[in-house]
Amino acid sequence: MGRFARILMLILVAILTTVQSADAQWRKKKSKEEATKSSQRNLLQAEVIFLEGEKYFMIEDYNKALIFFQKSLELNPENAACHYKVAQILMLGEEYDKALIYAAKALELGPDNKYYYLQNAEIYSKQSNF
Repeated sequence: MGRFARILMLILVAILTTVQSADAQWRKKKSKEEATKSSQRNLLQAEVIFLEGEKYFMIEDYNKALIFFQKSLELNPENAACHYKVAQILMLGEEYDKALIYAAKALELGPDNKYYYLQNAEIYSKQSNF
C-alpha cells in the first residue's frame, strides 16, 4: 500500500503543477490582452482629442487647440501630426526654440512627410539659422 500511495502522491503533484502552470499562462495571456485593450483605448482617445484640437485650430482658437494637442501627445507621444500641429501653433506665437523641438520630433516620427521638412526649414529660417 505504501508504494501505491507514493505513486498516487506523485500523480497528484504532477497534476497540481500542470494546473498551476496552465493557470499562470492563462493569467499572463489575460494580462497581455488587457494591456493591449488599454493601449488601443488610449490611442483612440488620443485621436478623438487630436480631432478636437483640429476643430479649435480651424476656428483659430490656438490656445485651446494647443491644450488639446498636448493632451493628445500625453496619450500618444508617437503621433507625428500632433507634434507638427504643436510646432505650427508655437511658430504662430514666435516661440521658435520650442517649435523646433516639436518639429524635429515630427520629422523623426514621419521622415517621409515633406511638410515636416518644410516646417523645420521655416523655423531655421525664422531663427536666421541657415
